Amino acid sequence: MSLARPLARGLWSEMPVLRVGIGLCPALAVSRTLKNGVGMAFATAVVLVASRLLIPVVDRAVPGRMRFICRMAVIAGLVTGVDLLMTRYAPELRAELSIFVPLIAVNCMVIGGMDGGSGQGRAAVVLGGLGRGLGFAMALALLSALREAVGTGAVWGHRVLGETFNPVSVAALPPGAFIAAGLLAGLVGLVGSRRIGRA
Repeated sequence: MSLARPLARGLWSEMPVLRVGIGLCPALAVSRTLKNGVGMAFATAVVLVASRLLIPVVDRAVPGRMRFICRMAVIAGLVTGVDLLMTRYAPELRAELSIFVPLIAVNCMVIGGMDGGSGQGRAAVVLGGLGRGLGFAMALALLSALREAVGTGAVWGHRVLGETFNPVSVAALPPGAFIAAGLLAGLVGLVGSRRIGRA
């Protein structure tokens, strides 16, 4: 199997949030600004890739009936480590992300799967986790940039829509998150259907 395939699946066909509709809770909650979206996406990607590396090792060391609990412990430990690092080195970002940092554990169980990539080579397993992490990052970046631009006229502190643009405040509110996610999911679905049509 080509190693590019598991990476491509996570980046496009299995892209969290916009293609398969998972990871929506933190995506909608933290995507008011691009900085928040990138911070959450980076933390999630780190946990996804690290868990894909560690879970197969744990699976070989424990009996089958204990694997589920051990996998949860691995993911929870990784999330705790990321949370502590963010608290130490990026306290403002950590405060912005709030309760949604611990929720990475739940998202990684769903987005990354907890099977450890059974039947796949180690490289394919890691690339699959990386692909899903990058897919989640791409979805969050698009959603965050759209909401911040429409809601404030700027992205990451830089004016992008001109001085005459009148910001739409609802974009920074929860209803704006749902509207933006729906529009982006529709656009991604349209692009996907056209690609299939040309194939």
